[in-house]
Amino acid sequence: MTKEKIKICVLEKKRGNFSIQEKFAKSENIIDTTNQEVEHHLSALNEAGYDVKKLKWNDNIISDLKSLDIDIVFNVSSIVETAILEELEIPYVGSDIFGCVIATDKVLTKDLWLKKG
Repeated sequence: MTKEKIKICVLEKKRGNFSIQEKFAKSENIIDTTNQEVEHHLSALNEAGYDVKKLKWNDNIISDLKSLDIDIVFNVSSIVETAILEELEIPYVGSDIFGCVIATDKVLTKDLWLKKG
């Protein structure tokens, strides 16, 4: 009996803060390691024998995600992508939307820590 391979998608999107930094710094010399992270995940997952696809963030991301035959997404990104994956009911690796929001809001995080003691 053969075991069915898990089909994985690695989602690639340049992090938003780097795009903003490039815009305001008027420079493309801002360091973003997203591509290296994505390639690392792809390589490791392929070596482990998984069926892996890379999907680059684009204007048609929702229809692209819907059309892929995947079991789970490695989201090398942030809040917006997590919200879309949850809305489409696509399983993904990492924190849920609430965890992402809390992690990016320092005031909220501090408030939660103080209330929990």
